[in-house]
Amino acid sequence: MALMLPTINKLFRKYDTRITITACMALEGIAYLIDSMAQNVWVFYINGFFLGGCLSMLIYLIIPVLINNWFVKNTGLWIGICGAAQGIAGAVFSSLGAASDCIKCGKCEKVCPQRLPIRDNLQLVAQELEAFNALKNLTNTDDTKESASGLSTDYWKKKD
Repeated sequence: MALMLPTINKLFRKYDTRITITACMALEGIAYLIDSMAQNVWVFYINGFFLGGCLSMLIYLIIPVLINNWFVKNTGLWIGICGAAQGIAGAVFSSLGAASDCIKCGKCEKVCPQRLPIRDNLQLVAQELEAFNALKNLTNTDDTKESASGLSTDYWKKKD
């Protein structure tokens, strides 16, 4: 991403902002679609290049560019307001769904092109997050620390 920021900034100067944003969003959507059907790891590496460019623009550059296009005065204030809104949105949207909310219907596994055991993986993620939260909230007594860390290390033990 860091290598792509100067290049994307030049695109903003050379082409219309609406065209650049639309092209990056379309390219990002295509890259994610290709990733969802990928059967080889090299596809992810190639798409990583395109996603790095698109995400660097859509995450880091879009707000300052649009704010500078829209506002002549107080651009720093408006960029700060947008940054605060991003933080609030991240806090709100991250709490909307959790791995433990999975109802284990299996619909996701039926359409997964990689044939991943999604239900099992979500259960492991839920256990890991619960163990992490338990560790975070515990005091430093030896007996509680050991029981909570036992939950956390179950994932890394080799399964027979």
